[in-house]
Amino acid sequence: MRQLMMIPVCALGLVACRAQYIMSTGDGKMITPDSKPKRDEGTGIYRYDDTEGVGGDDQEG
Repeated sequence: MRQLMMIPVCALGLVACRAQYIMSTGDGKMITPDSKPKRDEGTGIYRYDDTEGVGGDDQEG
């Protein structure tokens, strides 16, 4: 029985450790991307997918 209880406890621990990113735009808008934003080195723009599945970009600044 004790081993069966460890499965949900471990699963909950893995879910709780997921990092959350919050981006602030130049106009003060707060965006919560679904994963870590990736910076395009050539343009300086961060690309991301938000928690609603909508893609976007924001210039560094």
